Amino acid sequence: MATRADVARLAGVPPSSVSYVISNKRKVSQETRQKVLAAIKELNYHPNYMAGALSTGQSKMIAVSSATNSINDLQIYSEYLNGIIEAASKQDFLTLIVPHQLTFESGRFETLLDSGIMAGFIVLCEPKLNSLSSKLKLRDYPHVSVEHNPKRKSFNGITVDYEGAALSAIEILKSHGHKKVALIYSDEISNTFLSKVKKLKINISLFQIENYLLAGRNLAETFIEENVDSTAVICLSSQASFGFREHWDFIFGNLTTETLSYITVGSSEEVPSRSMTQINRMSFDFKAIGSQAFEKLVSSLREPDEGPDNTLWRATYFEGSTVSNPRAGPLSNYHHIEGNYPS
Repeated sequence: MATRADVARLAGVPPSSVSYVISNKRKVSQETRQKVLAAIKELNYHPNYMAGALSTGQSKMIAVSSATNSINDLQIYSEYLNGIIEAASKQDFLTLIVPHQLTFESGRFETLLDSGIMAGFIVLCEPKLNSLSSKLKLRDYPHVSVEHNPKRKSFNGITVDYEGAALSAIEILKSHGHKKVALIYSDEISNTFLSKVKKLKINISLFQIENYLLAGRNLAETFIEENVDSTAVICLSSQASFGFREHWDFIFGNLTTETLSYITVGSSEEVPSRSMTQINRMSFDFKAIGSQAFEKLVSSLREPDEGPDNTLWRATYFEGSTVSNPRAGPLSNYHHIEGNYPS
């Protein structure tokens, strides 16, 4: 494996000139730059960031970790990650992805933190505030958290305002005349949110389910079998949302919008399919959130004594065709087919 010294010898320049070209921190002549770049290409040289961190005390690597448990979570995670990597590369930082399970292996994880190769950590959407963020805080380790409606308020990072988006969705449905709304969710919702809902004077039925396609499909079937009287649904569970919607479309077909108004909360602004453009949704720009998380981390590295800085990130409303006035009468008045959902 080629070293920086090998590059310097081939280019006929001092090793310091190679460092200046790579870091771009000092000006070098165009001739020297071209020689160094040609040598780097010929030797297929890759900088040793660990050695750089040890020699300068200033790492140019950040770590990212997240717990994901569904395909849709992975889609959102990839958008967060794309935003982080893109922003990091513009400032010559590398991004290290740390498997979430490693953070529970105290010996190996402590070794990683003590190695000095990382400048800081970005923690994405921990389901509970009990593990990685707490460990990093106890060690006073530079980190930024991206959290969905956390129970704590004083932390350095970004709050993705799912509950605020849900409140906006309720207000939209209320403006269409809906009085009975079902709220489907997976993560815990706060008492503050429930108090705000109560002030809207609308009947809310709560359904907490696992965030999986099948769970959403099963709940849709329960709505039909039990003739649930809610005339609208708000879904905060991304993957379950797709399952619920798929099954409802399968059963009612052209009567879908007539039988149930529907708003999904927490989808990406980068809509992956044409069908999603027909759904009213409160969406987030996850890539932009990832980019801002990196900027916050860099800012905290430059000014470590500034204290926690939390940004509230609100959703953008996209209007489709799945919100209408409340249906006339109970679900049992509407014809629907019998049969099994296609596998």
